Amino acid sequence: MKTPTPLFLLSFSIFLPFIPFANSQSDPQLFWADYPACEEQCHESVWADQQCSLSNSCDCTAGSSSGCLCLADSCLCETTSWLIAVAQCIGQSCGAVDVTTAASIVSSACTGNGFKLAVASTALVSYGMAAIATPTLTSKSSTLTFTSANA
Repeated sequence: MKTPTPLFLLSFSIFLPFIPFANSQSDPQLFWADYPACEEQCHESVWADQQCSLSNSCDCTAGSSSGCLCLADSCLCETTSWLIAVAQCIGQSCGAVDVTTAASIVSSACTGNGFKLAVASTALVSYGMAAIATPTLTSKSSTLTFTSANA
């Protein structure tokens, strides 16, 4: 007869993907491995390009440059500039569905690990959606001219 798995083990395994492993603390590719590919790419590119230029109040451990973000939930979950930059990148690069998915993942990961999310997930969705490029209509055969009704 098969022994049933205790409920606490099942609930632990559900949240396990949100807990970064010790070796992921120094490798951005491992740190964001639970995100879909496009979203992960945004995390990595914002990290590479803006890690030391985004305003933050992180108290990172030795080995980090002063004033730079560090790969720790305590730092990233509580850094508004980081969360907004990533949401905007996901909006621009990945689209609306990914913006919503990423906001849900980060909200669960941060609060599930006991950290305050500096920007509400609904606000992150708004930032991401605002960054989605709006298609513009162009026509080679016609030109639109706008004139004032008072002219």
